[in-house]
Amino acid sequence: MQRYNLTIEPLTVMHIGTGSKIEPHEYTVCENKKNPDGLPLYLRIDFERIFENITEEKVKQRLFDVLTKSSDFVKFRTALQKELPDYFEAHFMYGCHATYDFQEEFNQKYSNPNNELAVLEMYRPLHSKYSKLPFLPGSSIKGALRTAILNKLANELNPARTEKVKQGASKAISRRVDTEFQQALLDYSDAKEDPFRTIQISDGKVQGKRPVLVGIAYNYSIKNGIPRDSTIPIYLEVVRGIFAEGDAKIQVTLSINRDLVPASKTFHKNHPDGKFKRIPFEIELQTIINACNAFYKKVWEGEFKKYFIENSNNADLGIWESLNREISKIGSNPNEFLLRVGRFSHFEAVTVEKFRERKVYGKSRTLFAYKDNLFPMGWAKVTLNGV
Repeated sequence: MQRYNLTIEPLTVMHIGTGSKIEPHEYTVCENKKNPDGLPLYLRIDFERIFENITEEKVKQRLFDVLTKSSDFVKFRTALQKELPDYFEAHFMYGCHATYDFQEEFNQKYSNPNNELAVLEMYRPLHSKYSKLPFLPGSSIKGALRTAILNKLANELNPARTEKVKQGASKAISRRVDTEFQQALLDYSDAKEDPFRTIQISDGKVQGKRPVLVGIAYNYSIKNGIPRDSTIPIYLEVVRGIFAEGDAKIQVTLSINRDLVPASKTFHKNHPDGKFKRIPFEIELQTIINACNAFYKKVWEGEFKKYFIENSNNADLGIWESLNREISKIGSNPNEFLLRVGRFSHFEAVTVEKFRERKVYGKSRTLFAYKDNLFPMGWAKVTLNGV
C-alpha cells in the first residue's frame, strides 16, 4: 500500500453540502466588533447554551412569552437579539465571516417569518471533535479523480471498444444511470473488479484562520448578466479560497493498493461461476496527475473563453483574469494538479467529453458573489507533499 499526503488549496470557493438547510431562526448575522472594518459575522445559534446563561428571570420570561404566543422561531430569534445582543457572540455553535451582500439581505428580511433566508449547510461529520469545522469528503475527491481518468481512457479508445462504450453511454443518457458506461470504459463487469477499488482517499478537515464564508450565489446568464430582480439567490456556506481572501487548506491521504490487482487475478482464476474476475489494471499516481491536469485545465479554458473572453457582459468577472493566470501555472511543478470539486462544478467538469449528451457549454453559470466580483465555484490546486 502506497500512501501520499495531499494538500488541497481552494482557489475560488467550494461547497460540499449535506442536502440540509440552516433555517433563518438557527443563525444570525452581526457586526464584527473586534474588527469594525472587517466582514460581518455569521453565527450558528446555540439556544440551549444561551438559555443556560440567562440570569435575569424577567428577560427569560419575556422570551418564553414570545415563543409560546406565536410559535414563531424567527420572531423569537429577533426578540432574543434585541434583548441580549451580546449573547449571540458569547454562545454559538460555530461562526465565520459573511459577505456584505449576505448581510444586506439578512438585514432586509430577518424579521419576516416568511423570508427565504435558509442557508445551504456544509458537510460536518457527526460525533466528531471537529464537528464545528467542515470537511471535504474523500468520496468527493475520488469522484473528481474518477471523472478525469474516465475522460483520459475515453480519448484513448480504439475503434473496436468505442462502439461498446457508446452503447453504455446511450443507456446512461436515457436512464440517467451510468453504471454500464463506466464498466465498459474501465473494462470490468462486477463492482469487485472496479480499478478504483485500489484507491482510497481520507476525509479532510478544512483548516485555516479564514477557512469558511457565508454568501450568495447567482445564476449568471451570458445574454442578460445577472437579473437580480428575477433570479432566486442561493445562500450557502462555502470553503473560502484565496480569491475570496481566504486561506483554507485541506490535508488528505491518498492510498493506492497496488497488490490488489495481481491478487485479484490469482484469487479469481478458478471462480465457481466460471467467470475470470479480475481488476483489469492499476491506476498509477502519475496517471492521476496527468489526467487531472489534462481534463480540468481544458474545462477551465473552455469556461474562461466562453464566459470571459467572448462575453461582452463581463464587467463583474474581472477577477477571472487573475484566476486564469493562477490556473495556467499549475503543473509547472510536477507534483501539482488542478481539480474541481463540489456542487456547482457544472456539466463539463462531471462528464466525459467524448460521450457528453450536450457538446457545448451551457448558457448560464452559478457564480459566487464577493466584493463586486463573481467567480466560478469548486476550483482547487492539489499538491503532493514529499514525493
